[in-house]
Amino acid sequence: MAAVSVVQAGYYPWHIEPEEAAELMLAMEQVIEVVREYEEPSEGRVFARIPTMTNEGAEWKSKMIDFEYTEVEKEVQPLPFEQIRQVQAAARQMDDVLEIDVRSFPEPVQDQKDERPHFPILYVAFSQRMGMIADHKMIHFEEESDLPQMIIDYFQKTGYYPKQMNIQSERAYNAIAGIEQTMGIEVKEGPLQNLNGVLREMGML
Repeated sequence: MAAVSVVQAGYYPWHIEPEEAAELMLAMEQVIEVVREYEEPSEGRVFARIPTMTNEGAEWKSKMIDFEYTEVEKEVQPLPFEQIRQVQAAARQMDDVLEIDVRSFPEPVQDQKDERPHFPILYVAFSQRMGMIADHKMIHFEEESDLPQMIIDYFQKTGYYPKQMNIQSERAYNAIAGIEQTMGIEVKEGPLQNLNGVLREMGML
């Protein structure tokens, strides 16, 4: 018998949970009705199945409804400017280059038994001055928007921040966006020779 798996962004394919099975059964029932009654959509209007709750449960009816496609904007966490000012006042800007990369970990991680495995996010910062990894974190993919805060926390903890940050991906730029301008850090884009060598040894490249 063929198995059905649920595929969600950021997660490893997993078996259907009870609540998902109920939703799937409901969707399959409505697909049958849609096939029977489907009408071609017109400009700004689409065919839909609309539920109305009654004493006997949900009563479904077919209807053409107005619909406008909108692009969902990614939520952006505001930068902690007060903390940045504190870091600039207390920390030193050193003649160092941080090579920063952000990528999905290639293997799924299961935090708890019988829980859907997910692909975490790996953040790594390599210091050219020290010749080694200076900071790294493995976080849940839903926490990726918190990376700017984590980088500022690192600057505050170490008491220094670099003159330059090198990146090679849009995800890495999103992690430092706004920090570089506010703190006067130069940013260069291109291959990260030192960090890529470390990632290659880790089997990440």
